[in-house]
Amino acid sequence: MLLAVLVLFQLGPLFERAAQALQSGDYEAAERDLIQARKLAPSNAAVLANLGVVYSKTERYGKAIEAYQAALKAKPGDPRLLINLGLAHLKQEDYRAALPLFRQVPTTQARELEAGCLIFMGEPRKAIAMLEGLASAEPGALYLLGLAQMRAGETGKGQRTLDQLLTRAVSPAQAEYLIGKAMLESEYFEQAVEVLSRAVHRDPNLVEARLELAKANVSLRRNDEAETLLKEVLAARPSDVEAHYYLGALYAQLDREAEALPHLDKVLAAKPGFWGVHYYYGRLHAAARRYKQALPFLEAAAKLNPDEMSVWYQLTRTAKALGMDGRSKEALANYERLRKANMAPDSNKPAEKM
Repeated sequence: MLLAVLVLFQLGPLFERAAQALQSGDYEAAERDLIQARKLAPSNAAVLANLGVVYSKTERYGKAIEAYQAALKAKPGDPRLLINLGLAHLKQEDYRAALPLFRQVPTTQARELEAGCLIFMGEPRKAIAMLEGLASAEPGALYLLGLAQMRAGETGKGQRTLDQLLTRAVSPAQAEYLIGKAMLESEYFEQAVEVLSRAVHRDPNLVEARLELAKANVSLRRNDEAETLLKEVLAARPSDVEAHYYLGALYAQLDREAEALPHLDKVLAAKPGFWGVHYYYGRLHAAARRYKQALPFLEAAAKLNPDEMSVWYQLTRTAKALGMDGRSKEALANYERLRKANMAPDSNKPAEKM
């Protein structure tokens, strides 16, 4: 009993100090105090949840997932924990892990997040039915509905939905950013560049628009423009994991390994469950004929995202180079299956999406 009182006596000030640091944006101090608090109370849901927030805020999503999962063991079914855990999975493009978490929460926010998962899992019509049922005029919901409609082939309807953002969003620049982002996600790259360029011109400080514009230029193989924009994003936000990923991926595609690795290292530390970073490590090793080093990265990428053609292409070549003919044939069969399903040309399509 005395020990429990002593723990509570020590835990209270630590937790309060961590909460204040978290609120003020001092994540280093918050993490330090929360780690000490966790040593005193390893199963305290509030401590674990706030530790998850710190890791999410500092873009260390693998650690955030571990913290939220531990918090849910102490507090099963907590809606906020379920949402936060789902969001951490989304940051690693693990939509299948996020979807059942959102489905457990009976809120409009959870339905919108569920619809977002469905869109990126290739089920836009289910997302449309869900979003239309919400009848929400919020910019985020309109963005998702427009994106779902465009991905379902309803281009005109999607454009009309997205046009509503011009009167609903916070600013014209914000509206054009969301419209351009939807264009990019729907693979209308030229249109995305046009709209996002306007957003950046309207508001040069809208870093999100600059990042999406960089991604559109990557897709169009406008490498110099993309590199410049990504460097500008990182100058404004040095710890932006998505910008590090796209710049590292761009350098990897250009076989500039020495420049790619520092960026990819940052991504791997933050998002160990993200398939793309494993793919590019594997691709770089394979390009340098370091096939033994390439293999585990490519196998990890294939496990994390079995629907990505470029992973199976690289795995086919790498396994063949290592004399693993059986594995090479399996990988090639998966590549051919996806190529036929997508009716895509027989080419090594690079992984570009994060």
